[in-house]
Amino acid sequence: IVINVRDITEEEFPFSQWVRFVDLEEGGKPIRVDTVILRRIYTEEYRDLMQSWDAWSKRQDIHCVVSRSDEPPEAAILKYIQYRNRVTGLSR
Repeated sequence: IVINVRDITEEEFPFSQWVRFVDLEEGGKPIRVDTVILRRIYTEEYRDLMQSWDAWSKRQDIHCVVSRSDEPPEAAILKYIQYRNRVTGLSR
């Protein structure tokens, strides 16, 4: 099992103007970005990355539970239990 916890801003990219991001890989250097242009590129790249992770986990026979950071941790565990019950034929 892999639990992929995603932040709401990763999934929805709610930016629609110039934003200053902090580049954590470059020592906290601020980067000013036009998110109107970036939105399309980011959402395509993000979608492709999530699809590749999903395909990889299926090839490895690993169940990937997707959870969001604004959900309680129990939600991810409940999703996994529901999945296991479905694939094993158990029901609650």
